[in-house]
Amino acid sequence: MKKVIQGMFFILLLFATNISWAQNKTVTGKVTGEKGEGVSKASVVVKNSTIGTTTNEKGDFTISVPSTAKTLVITSVGFESKEVAITNGPLEITLTEAVSKLAEVVVVGYGTQG
Repeated sequence: MKKVIQGMFFILLLFATNISWAQNKTVTGKVTGEKGEGVSKASVVVKNSTIGTTTNEKGDFTISVPSTAKTLVITSVGFESKEVAITNGPLEITLTEAVSKLAEVVVVGYGTQG
């Protein structure tokens, strides 16, 4: 009888653990640039996963993430990518403008005109 109870307890514990792994939580936030403007169409992805979304025209986002997720990766054209810890409450994320390494472009053309 004792082994049966222990076996049932183990199965119950395993079931409860699997349920907690499957639970998701909703994370909301706003992505802005250094001047405080909302960054539209920024990519918001759970680190090391394919779970993601994009920001709206005001920089706001909502994403459902696994309860085990710890970090979001934010990327947008013209900005440095940023990793942000998932916390309770809305996230306020400020992206830094990317520094262009290309300071000058020289166009050279060759051809003939007849």
